[in-house]
Amino acid sequence: RSTTSAPLATASEFLRADEINRIRTMSIGLLVACGAGAGMLALLPGDPIATRWAMLGLGLLVLAFGGLVWVARDVRTFNPNAVGMLSLVNAVASAMMAFYFGVFSPFPSLVALVLFTYSLGAPLRWASVVWGLAAGAQLTLGLLVSFEVVPDRGLVRPENLDLTTKLVAQAAIQLVYGVSFVVGHAIGRRTRVAADALESAVRQVAARDALLREARAELERAAGLGGSGRFTGQRLGSFELGVIIGRGGMGEIYGAVHVESGEEAAVKLLQRGAASIDSDPIARFEREARIVAALDSPHVVRVLEIGGAEAPLPYLAMELLRGRDLAWHLRERRKLTPKQVAELVRHAASGLEKAWERRIVHRDLKPQNLFLSEGPGGAVWKVLDFGISKLAGESGTLSAGHLVGTPAYMAPEQVRGTELDHRTDVHALAAIAYRALTGRPAFAAKEIPQLVSAVADSLPPRPGELVSVPGPVDDVLRIGLAKSPEDRFATAVELARAFDAALRGERDPKVASRARTLEAELAWGGWMR
Repeated sequence: RSTTSAPLATASEFLRADEINRIRTMSIGLLVACGAGAGMLALLPGDPIATRWAMLGLGLLVLAFGGLVWVARDVRTFNPNAVGMLSLVNAVASAMMAFYFGVFSPFPSLVALVLFTYSLGAPLRWASVVWGLAAGAQLTLGLLVSFEVVPDRGLVRPENLDLTTKLVAQAAIQLVYGVSFVVGHAIGRRTRVAADALESAVRQVAARDALLREARAELERAAGLGGSGRFTGQRLGSFELGVIIGRGGMGEIYGAVHVESGEEAAVKLLQRGAASIDSDPIARFEREARIVAALDSPHVVRVLEIGGAEAPLPYLAMELLRGRDLAWHLRERRKLTPKQVAELVRHAASGLEKAWERRIVHRDLKPQNLFLSEGPGGAVWKVLDFGISKLAGESGTLSAGHLVGTPAYMAPEQVRGTELDHRTDVHALAAIAYRALTGRPAFAAKEIPQLVSAVADSLPPRPGELVSVPGPVDDVLRIGLAKSPEDRFATAVELARAFDAALRGERDPKVASRARTLEAELAWGGWMR
């Protein structure tokens, strides 16, 4: 598999590609010039000693520019340090060529042009060293010739120039070198700053657009909450139903009160019309009731009573939670703090681990299904709505061939319709962590087909480019969002532990190695091809 840039590559990626292309093009052009220079050496009546120095310098230039063409052949193999080392060789070789053409010849202007071009994109430390070496070599040679310590063997020799004029000429060359370096670096820096500002603006617009689509979908889903429903005021089992307080994957949720004890509860009913999307809605509803009742975890909602097929209307009575779901929190403040995200992942992973002990895959983990319950013992995240969960390895389906889940938080194997296991939920939890940490969904598109394609074949921008987090966090989320289940963390708890350690700045060599391997196949912000 190979990767290509996303349709909207980052500005830094554009600048890096432009720098690599500029270095490669310039190096090829100067290699051609070196070939022409070899012919000139054979034809021009240069001083024998200077000619030998020029031949050595020309050979070094050919090797250095050839090396630059090789290093700049591909963005994945480009190494700024290698470019810097080869540029130092060029600086030394240029001094040898200046000795041949003459320290007062036009040749230093060509060196200044190359120095300006290199300073546009090179790291400041390398550009400074290359400028210092080139300027120092020219200054040393110019002074030695000016004071006649070394005879002037150049093709272009000044006649009848006094010492002061020679020194002024060398000072002018130094000024040109310095201006070439300073102006080149300043232009490059201003370009990068402007590109970063543009990239930030584009990301903010994209994030706002994605958040608006997410909020619109959530508001449409929540339409009608808080009002009376068809069954308000009626009794089911031990509970009297109140107003609608929510909607699950396949049922309305009513606030309710136990008729004897007065205990408040949330009662989920089988939604009218569920049969149109489900081959056996009652079986699926009873299945959720059995699943949730069997899970003993502080991070899964507690079941109080179950009414199955024998009840007038299938229902599931659960503890009434006080608080808000993650979707609400993200609408209110867009993102959570890294510490809050770590707690969210840790609590959700604990609940999912209990589910996996019974080989249950949730299949619809999303911000609406993670609830921050506020109680006397403190706030606790709980996993909600196991309505479309499935036993790992189960051959049948209760979804009648429909796309099951919420596309933005689905795993690639879900959108492809292949076999699912607990690592499907690991992917969803990683996508939720990305959303809560960065303030933008990992996958977003205007239409469902494009969204499904993005989930299957792309990655979002690197988290560290959107928010300030330790580098290891990128590695953990890269593994969590791996396209193949085999490449992800084995369990949600393993993801949570790695995420905790990463936020503390601890870099696990094994995690880092796995992430590098995955990034070589599909980089952050890239698309599979």
